Amino acid sequence: MQRSDRIRVLVCDAIDPNGLEVMKRNNLHVDYKPDIKHEELLSIVKDYDILIVRSRTKVRKDVIDASNGSIKLIARVGWV
Repeated sequence: MQRSDRIRVLVCDAIDPNGLEVMKRNNLHVDYKPDIKHEELLSIVKDYDILIVRSRTKVRKDVIDASNGSIKLIARVGWV
């Protein structure tokens, strides 16, 4: 897979559709996979710059290692 110049965002949990639209309007390439399984996340995380999660997706050492350094930001969205 050839990477584009656009920042690639993987959204791993359900978020408000308005949040997706804001990112797309700001020229981010957004892949929305709210039901992604851990094994799939491990296999594709290296193709992204930003990882957005809520409480369902656990970002542990194996996910960070599988990114091969491509992930620049991990954002946990939602209420605290």
